[in-house]
Amino acid sequence: MEEICMADRISDSSYDGKVEEASVAMKMDAKSMNQLSSSGKAAQQKRGGKAIASLQAAAEQLKKDENNSQGQSLNQPR
Repeated sequence: MEEICMADRISDSSYDGKVEEASVAMKMDAKSMNQLSSSGKAAQQKRGGKAIASLQAAAEQLKKDENNSQGQSLNQPR
């Protein structure tokens, strides 16, 4: 098997910062294509679940902080 090494364009002294597009084609059978597709979907769902859990935790913390600040203002003498 031949190994292909690509230089990091940013560390290359000839890098000019120009943005270029590249197209890549791959051949694979339907089973491999379906496996990649389902793996990608599973990863997206996992990231989505983590994002929702993070938002929920932030909302709960905000509610907790608001309740604490309201309780403190009620306990302070006028």
